[in-house]
Amino acid sequence: MLALVEHKALHAFGYHRHPRLRGHTVDDYLDPRHTDEAALLDELARSPYVRNRGKARC
Repeated sequence: MLALVEHKALHAFGYHRHPRLRGHTVDDYLDPRHTDEAALLDELARSPYVRNRGKARC
């Protein structure tokens, strides 16, 4: 998941100004000047936007 966010971050920046995670927009995490993909994934995991069902099965 981290690799996917790293790959897509530049293209996603600018489209996520309104959803807020602990006071920050998703764009704040995707800003190319200081991208923090790991923090974004941590905040998404704690948010109501993601339902945690345990470990993914491959």
